[in-house]
Amino acid sequence: MTPGSPRPWNPRGRTVVYVHLAEETLVDPGSGVARIEGFGPLTAASLPEFLAGTRVTVRPVVDDSSIPAVDSYEIPEQVRDAVRRRFPCEAFPFSSSSSEHLDLDHLVAYRFGHLWKTGQTSVTGLAPCARLVHRAKTLGAWKVRRRGLAELCWTSPLGRTYIVGPRGSRPSATMVRRRE
Repeated sequence: MTPGSPRPWNPRGRTVVYVHLAEETLVDPGSGVARIEGFGPLTAASLPEFLAGTRVTVRPVVDDSSIPAVDSYEIPEQVRDAVRRRFPCEAFPFSSSSSEHLDLDHLVAYRFGHLWKTGQTSVTGLAPCARLVHRAKTLGAWKVRRRGLAELCWTSPLGRTYIVGPRGSRPSATMVRRRE
């Protein structure tokens, strides 16, 4: 490419791609597995071919637990990214919608003007929800509470409970026992 000439068209456009590398890939770069969110696994050796023709920005791994909570209703980009890494899909039971364009909902309603209530916006206090789910929770039809670091417990208007976590959705143990 000569200086001043137009840049070649990039059919892939500008996209943020999250690549997860297995530990052995970091030790021996020619082996191991890489997983691309929204695409799936591939060998680390094929990663350069997959990314050929794109401009790549390498960002370091972020420890999501070290991201500080803020006293603001608006969600900082660092917190937003961490929540979406934690919940790549909507955090509602059995949903498969990508969290990329969903609202991030405060699990405990944000209280404006409460100076004594600090750190209301945090990685562990938010979850991605579609607008309809967000409204159903806000209006009290569905209830949600955090269950440990990585799981949410949803309660339906009929009193049924569902656990949503890294391994997907499932009825809670109490529901399973009732059916037996």
